Amino acid sequence: MSAGHIDELFELWAASNVALGGSPPFKNSRDMYQTIDLATLGDVPWQSFTLRYQGEIDPTQSPSWKMANHMIWYRDPHQVVKNLLANSDFAGEVDFAPLRAYDAAGRRQYHNFMSGDWSWERAVSISKCVLPPPLTSLPGHPCS
Repeated sequence: MSAGHIDELFELWAASNVALGGSPPFKNSRDMYQTIDLATLGDVPWQSFTLRYQGEIDPTQSPSWKMANHMIWYRDPHQVVKNLLANSDFAGEVDFAPLRAYDAAGRRQYHNFMSGDWSWERAVSISKCVLPPPLTSLPGHPCS
């Protein structure tokens, strides 16, 4: 997303929060980028590659983005996550296992990714696959 579009998004976010007295987490794209750059990621270097549309192009009717080269900048996500998880600021703040939480009335409460059905279902299906072989070889078992 371009910096201009990010700025527009934050302006809309700010306008929608006026009545509630809230504000977006960043003033603009520059503020967001500075915050990201200040995050402790260890020594994970920036990398880049160039991307270009590879399909058919009609020079008279194709949009300009199809004919342009696009530079993609990133940091290795695997290394970034390793560094984040090793950061003591996150100690006790990350759920490593799926959970199901309920309020006093017995209604399901969703808090984050690990409280969702997808995480729960993946863990249950993986746990079924690590049962002893006599149990996993039963007909209809997902890992047989």
